[in-house]
This record gives sequence, C-alpha cells and structure tokens, in this order.
Amino acid sequence: MLGTCHAIPHLVKKDITVKNDILAYLEINQGAQDTLEGIVEWWLLKQRIQNATEVVRTALDQLVVEHKVSVKRGADGRVHYRLDQLLAKRADGPGARAGRNQTSTLGHRNSTT
Repeated sequence: MLGTCHAIPHLVKKDITVKNDILAYLEINQGAQDTLEGIVEWWLLKQRIQNATEVVRTALDQLVVEHKVSVKRGADGRVHYRLDQLLAKRADGPGARAGRNQTSTLGHRNSTT
C-alpha cells in the first residue's frame, strides 16, 4: 500500500487488527468468500463480537474470583452475573450514603440518584 510508512500509528494498528480479524475468520471458515461490504458487515462484526466475548468472559471470571461478581445459573441453563451480595451489602451499609459520590470498589462512579 502506498504511503503506509507515513501513516498515523493508530491507523497502522487498526490495519493490523483488521488483517488479523479477516485471517482469523478465514481460518475458522475456510470456504468463506464475500464482497467488501459483506466482509465488513458480517465477517468483521462476527470476529469482533467473538473477540469481545473472550475479553468479557476473562474479565467476568476475574471478578468472580475476586468476589466482586457472583454467578447464578438461570432456569434456561445460562449463567447470569450480578454484583456479589456481600459487596452490595457493604455498598448499602452504614456510612455508604456519605460515600456515594466516591469511586466504588468496582471502579465505577457512584451517583446520589
């Protein structure tokens, strides 16, 4: 590609990510072929969702191990995640209202509403 050596670094990184996503999709779906539009709409979206799912799964696993999130299996057999009840009780306990505008142990900003 012409001018690649002068490209903005974040565009080069995005280019590498897109190439990796296309190759990953093709490795999994070896007979696949599509148009530019189809690749953008279907392949890359599917690959990014799959990649994001793995990142989110890892984050949830870590939060469960840290006892910040608890797991419950639903009637449909799927796993549901929620704030760990002990952590929730600490957040609602005495003095909690005074600290509502501070950052919680999960790193989210608490609000007074």
